[in-house]
Amino acid sequence: MNKKSEASLRKNGTIRLIGIENLCVNSNPTLEQVSYIRADCLELVKPGPNDLFNVTVSSRKNLEAAFF
Repeated sequence: MNKKSEASLRKNGTIRLIGIENLCVNSNPTLEQVSYIRADCLELVKPGPNDLFNVTVSSRKNLEAAFF
């Protein structure tokens, strides 16, 4: 991708889709695991003010940790 395209995408924001169980490598991630992954993602991605994160779970059991 050229620099002009990258700058345009960054200006308008980016949608990030996250499957929390996949990132945690656990079908029932704990709040601590999600917290650790969140910190890593924010450090790596450095989201802009217009970025949107969509966090998904495969089971209702994982909603509490994902709400974090």
